[in-house]
Amino acid sequence: MLTHLATHATEIKLTLAAVLGFSAWLADASGDQEIKGWEEIGLKGILLFAVYYIGRLFLSAQREHKAEMKETWDLHKNESLKREERMAEAMTKQTVSLEKLCEISQEQVEHFRAFVKSAVDEKMRPH
Repeated sequence: MLTHLATHATEIKLTLAAVLGFSAWLADASGDQEIKGWEEIGLKGILLFAVYYIGRLFLSAQREHKAEMKETWDLHKNESLKREERMAEAMTKQTVSLEKLCEISQEQVEHFRAFVKSAVDEKMRPH
């Protein structure tokens, strides 16, 4: 858990700064007070910077995610096309093999018919 927090330390710090700046803005907006010091200006500046930076982080993460999804989709598409090509090749080979099997079977049937016919003709001839 600590390693996970350490990898996101900057984002966590900026989020806390944004919350702090936003709370200062809410406190300022709730009253009818003028800007009284550098602290308020600083907190508002932190808020604006944090919102800007978090927005940039969000947009860059979104771009990275889209690029990753495109890469994953392209990889999946290429693998799918390769599988389809292999399947079509296998089906073609199977069709050729079945055609050869049908030809051989037809030859065997014709040979068997000829053999049976000659055997029957021989048995049917008077001696």
